[in-house]
Amino acid sequence: MAISAIFATTIKPFYVLFIDTKGDTVDMAMIYKTFTAERVKDMIVDSRMSERLDHKEMIIPGFAKPLNREIERLTGWNVNIGPICCRALPLYFGEDWAAP
Repeated sequence: MAISAIFATTIKPFYVLFIDTKGDTVDMAMIYKTFTAERVKDMIVDSRMSERLDHKEMIIPGFAKPLNREIERLTGWNVNIGPICCRALPLYFGEDWAAP
Protein backbone atom coordinates (compact mmCIF):
# COMPACT_ATOMS: atom_id res chain seq x y z
CA MET A 1 0.00 0.00 0.00
CA ALA A 2 1.57 3.27 -1.16
CA ILE A 3 0.31 5.37 1.74
CA SER A 4 1.98 3.07 4.29
CA ALA A 5 5.31 3.51 2.53
CA ILE A 6 4.89 7.29 2.57
CA PHE A 7 4.03 7.38 6.29
CA ALA A 8 7.08 5.22 7.01
CA THR A 9 9.22 8.22 6.01
CA THR A 10 8.17 10.30 9.04
CA ILE A 11 8.08 10.01 12.80
CA LYS A 12 5.12 12.38 13.11
CA PRO A 13 2.01 10.62 14.42
CA PHE A 14 -1.00 10.39 12.12
CA TYR A 15 -4.32 8.64 12.26
CA VAL A 16 -5.43 7.33 8.88
CA LEU A 17 -8.99 6.29 8.12
CA PHE A 18 -9.34 3.98 5.17
CA ILE A 19 -12.68 3.81 3.42
CA ASP A 20 -13.37 0.71 1.36
CA THR A 21 -13.90 2.00 -2.17
CA LYS A 22 -14.01 -1.50 -3.64
CA GLY A 23 -10.63 -0.92 -5.28
CA ASP A 24 -11.56 2.39 -6.90
CA THR A 25 -9.05 5.23 -6.86
CA VAL A 26 -10.31 8.42 -5.23
CA ASP A 27 -11.24 10.07 -8.52
CA MET A 28 -13.21 7.02 -9.66
CA ALA A 29 -14.67 6.49 -6.18
CA MET A 30 -16.15 9.98 -6.42
CA ILE A 31 -17.84 9.02 -9.69
CA TYR A 32 -19.03 5.61 -8.51
CA LYS A 33 -20.08 7.00 -5.10
CA THR A 34 -17.90 4.57 -3.15
CA PHE A 35 -16.27 7.61 -1.49
CA THR A 36 -18.93 9.95 -0.10
CA ALA A 37 -19.29 12.43 2.74
CA GLU A 38 -21.73 10.04 4.39
CA ARG A 39 -19.16 7.23 4.30
CA VAL A 40 -16.52 9.54 5.81
CA LYS A 41 -18.94 10.42 8.63
CA ASP A 42 -19.76 6.74 9.20
CA MET A 43 -16.07 5.84 9.38
CA ILE A 44 -15.41 8.59 11.94
CA VAL A 45 -18.28 7.30 14.08
CA ASP A 46 -17.43 3.60 13.64
CA SER A 47 -13.73 4.15 14.45
CA ARG A 48 -14.60 6.38 17.44
CA MET A 49 -11.96 8.76 16.12
CA SER A 50 -13.48 11.73 17.97
CA GLU A 51 -12.66 9.99 21.26
CA ARG A 52 -8.99 9.63 20.32
CA LEU A 53 -8.29 13.20 19.28
CA ASP A 54 -8.36 16.55 21.01
CA HIS A 55 -9.22 18.29 17.74
CA LYS A 56 -11.64 17.82 14.89
CA GLU A 57 -9.53 18.38 11.83
CA MET A 58 -8.92 16.13 8.85
CA ILE A 59 -7.20 16.13 5.51
CA ILE A 60 -8.95 14.62 2.52
CA PRO A 61 -7.40 13.73 -0.84
CA GLY A 62 -7.33 16.52 -3.41
CA PHE A 63 -9.70 14.65 -5.73
CA ALA A 64 -12.29 14.62 -2.91
CA LYS A 65 -12.34 18.42 -2.68
CA PRO A 66 -15.97 18.64 -3.95
CA LEU A 67 -17.04 16.85 -0.73
CA ASN A 68 -15.29 19.12 1.76
CA ARG A 69 -18.29 21.30 2.72
CA GLU A 70 -20.64 18.31 2.99
CA ILE A 71 -18.12 16.44 5.15
CA GLU A 72 -17.82 19.51 7.39
CA ARG A 73 -21.61 19.77 7.64
CA LEU A 74 -22.10 16.07 8.47
CA THR A 75 -19.18 15.68 10.86
CA GLY A 76 -18.59 19.10 12.40
CA TRP A 77 -14.92 18.65 11.57
CA ASN A 78 -12.66 21.16 9.82
CA VAL A 79 -11.69 19.70 6.44
CA ASN A 80 -8.41 20.56 4.74
CA ILE A 81 -7.72 19.65 1.14
CA GLY A 82 -4.58 17.58 0.75
CA PRO A 83 -2.60 16.71 -2.34
CA ILE A 84 -4.02 14.64 -5.16
CA CYS A 85 -1.23 12.06 -4.85
CA CYS A 86 -0.08 10.65 -1.52
CA ARG A 87 3.52 10.95 -2.68
CA ALA A 88 3.15 14.72 -2.29
CA LEU A 89 2.29 14.46 1.43
CA PRO A 90 5.85 15.30 2.60
CA LEU A 91 5.72 18.49 0.51
CA TYR A 92 2.21 19.27 1.73
CA PHE A 93 3.26 19.02 5.39
CA GLY A 94 6.59 20.78 4.84
CA GLU A 95 8.54 21.18 8.07
CA ASP A 96 5.89 19.23 9.98
CA TRP A 97 7.07 16.10 8.14
CA ALA A 98 9.84 14.89 10.47
CA ALA A 99 12.23 12.33 9.03
CA PRO A 100 13.02 9.29 11.23
